[in-house]
Amino acid sequence: TPGVTATWYTALGTNACAIPVAPGDFVAALAEVDFDGGAHCGRCARVQGPLGAVTVRITDSCPALGNPLCVPGHLDLGYDAFAAIGNPGAGVIDVDWETVACEDETLSIFFRSGSNAYYAKIQVRGARYGVAALEVRDGASWLPATPTIDGHFEHTAVTPLPASFDLRLTDVHGGVVEAAEKILHAGRR
Repeated sequence: TPGVTATWYTALGTNACAIPVAPGDFVAALAEVDFDGGAHCGRCARVQGPLGAVTVRITDSCPALGNPLCVPGHLDLGYDAFAAIGNPGAGVIDVDWETVACEDETLSIFFRSGSNAYYAKIQVRGARYGVAALEVRDGASWLPATPTIDGHFEHTAVTPLPASFDLRLTDVHGGVVEAAEKILHAGRR
């Protein structure tokens, strides 16, 4: 998105995407109007500012109510990312940005606390590109999981899921990855 602005905020461990953020991580909140119901959670963006460029992970939503600059195209960068490409004292800088592949990632699957054989809330982390769809194998069929506003997918079952099962994810470019025998109780948080 060329010719937009960026502000900065103190990124905390809690965010709209429920993605853990450690001090020093380069993260960004996408303008609420662009957040698209969590569809951008976990995606990476290359941001060019007056002092250079950084790659950030989208982990949050920037509500216009809290920041009137959060208009279409605006990014609210974590402090460290902002400081790498602009003067934090300025508060607002002009930037250009675009989504890019996340580099050096390890794909992992997390099940939210409370997931069980009949209901699973699943988050894919470390995907190279945004995850467009997640499916759960039920016998010979693949059943679509429903995306949620916090970057997860929900799967409900009439018959219980087995202790281990297969997942298939499709990224925003149509690439497909199958994760064999994911165990429902592994990776809970």
